[in-house]
Amino acid sequence: MHVRWMRTVAGLLCALALSAGVGVGLPALGTAQAQLAPPADFGGLGMLIARRQGHIVVVRVMPGSAAERAGVRNGDRIHRIGSERARGMALQRAVELIRGPSGTPVRLWVRRPKRRGGHSAPVLIRAVREAIRWR
Repeated sequence: MHVRWMRTVAGLLCALALSAGVGVGLPALGTAQAQLAPPADFGGLGMLIARRQGHIVVVRVMPGSAAERAGVRNGDRIHRIGSERARGMALQRAVELIRGPSGTPVRLWVRRPKRRGGHSAPVLIRAVREAIRWR
């Protein structure tokens, strides 16, 4: 019962964290604690991410967001954030690297799922952080 209660609380906290621009997915709740109230000048890309099998994965790109305009897709596996490799990275660290002052750039290298399995070579995506409005 204790684990169920913790997942419920963590789920509620993650829902509150969405307003900061990067959400954390429920599969990764065991290790991530999202910042709930970043400073007003901080922004994000407008995507929900989760840690799955040691990878940071884009679960959902919000319509009209900086992530969508930059070309991020649902299912993309984040390979690098800036100069840091994302494989094995804690979800909280990925959130910290993606969030930042509105108007500042962030570089992501993503690997796209292939139709026949596996993932593509890393693709560079350049985006600019912005204040996020969740719909």
